[in-house]
Amino acid sequence: MPLPAHFQQAASLVTEDMVAEGIACGPDPERHIKAITEYLEAGFDEVYVNQIGPDQEGFFDFQARELLPRLG
Repeated sequence: MPLPAHFQQAASLVTEDMVAEGIACGPDPERHIKAITEYLEAGFDEVYVNQIGPDQEGFFDFQARELLPRLG
């Protein structure tokens, strides 16, 4: 998009619920495992996860406790 205003206009059509449906977010480890597994089964050898929010320590704890042991 050539101008920031165009991006803003396009983004106004997307709701938080629409974003939440399209990406794994929230505290449900099953949802994250499913999403990551789909990428691994598709042949990806690296999957990056990201925390967008202030609780970075909680994010890393969640990853270490709930996801990494199961993705092993």
